[in-house]
Amino acid sequence: MAYLLLDYSDKWHLALEYAQKAIELSTTSTHLSTTLKAKIIYQIASYKLGNGKFSKKIIEGALYAFELAEWNAQYNQMLDLVKSHSIDI
Repeated sequence: MAYLLLDYSDKWHLALEYAQKAIELSTTSTHLSTTLKAKIIYQIASYKLGNGKFSKKIIEGALYAFELAEWNAQYNQMLDLVKSHSIDI
């Protein structure tokens, strides 16, 4: 849901909220890729909102984890998402 909301500027605050919830829920399970995706989406929403919580290093670290785990499909999907929101990596 957070992923889809990034396409609507009036819903970025919801993307931020849903991404935070996904991070909280996924850290209690074994779904590392869900956690990483949620962290990236949270950072994109923070970037869009300009709330001072944006960290390019977090995005880079999460992308690196996808690359390191050889999850190429998720890596490419998230890299495309980041670039589509004008964040240079």
